Amino acid sequence: MPDGSTKPVAMPVSLVGWRAMRKGALLGFASVRIGKALTINDVPVLSSSGRVWASLPGKPVLDAEGRQKRDDRGKPVYVPMAAWADRETANRFSDAVVGVLEREHPADLQPEQQP
Repeated sequence: MPDGSTKPVAMPVSLVGWRAMRKGALLGFASVRIGKALTINDVPVLSSSGRVWASLPGKPVLDAEGRQKRDDRGKPVYVPMAAWADRETANRFSDAVVGVLEREHPADLQPEQQP
């Protein structure tokens, strides 16, 4: 590029498995392999306001009685199990996961049709 900036390299993600499960913003869970060495299971794929994205898995936050905590809006609270070093890498991961799902399971990413 003329300004000296470089385009981020696409993350090498392949789809190992996909479980469609529509519930609220959730579209389903992917199992993906990054390169040849790392498989991440239960990657949530979500959709809202016409946008689809993937994030790293999280685990539920439990209260003293072992029930899942809820936020002020009544939504379940999760804590990340891992984190990317920066937003750019997180976006590259999300784009790669969504891209492979668009190729292999495009119908599962479409908005739900209302009767």
